Amino acid sequence: MAHEQKKNFYKDNKNVFQYFNPSSKSQSIDQSAASTSNPNVAKKLNHNAKERDRRRQINSLFSSLRSLLPASDQM
Repeated sequence: MAHEQKKNFYKDNKNVFQYFNPSSKSQSIDQSAASTSNPNVAKKLNHNAKERDRRRQINSLFSSLRSLLPASDQM
C-alpha cells in the first residue's frame, strides 16, 4: 500500500480508533455495595468490569476491521 493510500486509510477510518479513548466510561460497581463489602472484593469487581469493557471494545474494533475485508476473505 502506497504512503498516500495509508494516509487516506487512517484519515477515513479515524472513527474506528475512538474505542481506544481512555476516558471511555466503564461499568463500575454500586457504591453502596462497595461500602458494605470487603475493599478487595470491590477492587476485583471494578477490575472485572473494566476488563469486560476492554474486551468489548476490542471485539468491536475487530468487527470494524472485518467489515473492511473483501467478501471472499470473510469467514
